[in-house]
Amino acid sequence: MTNSFTFKVELLDGSTVEVTTKPSDILDMEAHFGKGMPAMFSDMHITYLWWLAWHALDRSGKTASMPFDVWKTTVVDVATVSEADPVPLETGPGTDSPPPSS
Repeated sequence: MTNSFTFKVELLDGSTVEVTTKPSDILDMEAHFGKGMPAMFSDMHITYLWWLAWHALDRSGKTASMPFDVWKTTVVDVATVSEADPVPLETGPGTDSPPPSS
């Protein structure tokens, strides 16, 4: 099981912010909701993810100390960020791959 998640949060003003949780954020979430992480995964609610993103942002000083119920009204979307996507290999002149066909 992972000890951290990275979230990309899109706000109503059009800005985005990324935050990565720490193990202490996970522990705080378990205490707040009264469930362990495995139970939360088996009965996933969007509230869990949004709360975890908010908590990590709040810990990082990026929420202007807004309570969760206020912060959530300023948010368009919260998405988890996957591990780095593989960078596509270059093709074309000067590479080992054939150039793209026209």
